[in-house]
Amino acid sequence: MKALTDTIIENLEKRSDEAFDVRDKRTLNNAIEMIKRVEKQAEFEEIARIMMRYLCEKYHPHISVIITPTNAELLEGLKSTGKILDYVRD
Repeated sequence: MKALTDTIIENLEKRSDEAFDVRDKRTLNNAIEMIKRVEKQAEFEEIARIMMRYLCEKYHPHISVIITPTNAELLEGLKSTGKILDYVRD
């Protein structure tokens, strides 16, 4: 089953091809790009929330995860100095 946003984008793209007025076509193309950006951000947040929930249910608050395209690493913070900005240049 297609995602709702995919269906919306397909329909807008069809209408963009049918648009006679250049301004209409530009407006539709802008709407399509906006929907794609919103979908991408929402997808990332959805996946991140799954990991956050998992960490909260299975581990303590001092656990971090680093995920790359080829690896996932679970880290435990044993000590922290907190944020020190004394040496950071403006």
